[in-house]
Amino acid sequence: MKELLPVKYYHAVFTIPHQLNSLVMGNRKAMFTLLFDAASYTLLKFAKDEKYLTEQPGIIAVLHTWGQQLSFHPHIHCIVSGGGIDKEQRWKEAVKAKHKFLFPVKAVQQVYRAYFLKQLQQQIDKGIITMTEEQHKDWPSLRTALYKITWITYFKEPMAVLHRCLNILGAIRRR
Repeated sequence: MKELLPVKYYHAVFTIPHQLNSLVMGNRKAMFTLLFDAASYTLLKFAKDEKYLTEQPGIIAVLHTWGQQLSFHPHIHCIVSGGGIDKEQRWKEAVKAKHKFLFPVKAVQQVYRAYFLKQLQQQIDKGIITMTEEQHKDWPSLRTALYKITWITYFKEPMAVLHRCLNILGAIRRR
């Protein structure tokens, strides 16, 4: 808490469809790394866009592997600053920080899904992510289906109670 800047922060969540759960279970390290990479790639891509920011925001990301019902549900919670430091080391407020959300959610979903699936295919092709024979046989139809469904990503309003969110997300560290 002592290191936080006195700026707006947004809460962003990136999930993966449950159809990938068995692939995650067999490739946890690679899939969790891909989840972090895809979330950060997406946030930084939108932050570089002049319509939103053009600077690099601060991002804190935490992996959760369970849902509210304690079922397996890998997703990442991100706390994203509503601005960034420019080349002259000055703070630049995000353009959309005056509004409800930092970046357009539907566009974020599309970029995130496309990047994740492209990287997933590359890692499968390289043998980094492995599959059972049945998964390999079903992969072409599953991949097609994954491009067609909506991947859940969302942003919450600027966080007035940031310390409460950080305490919840950081609870694992304190245990």
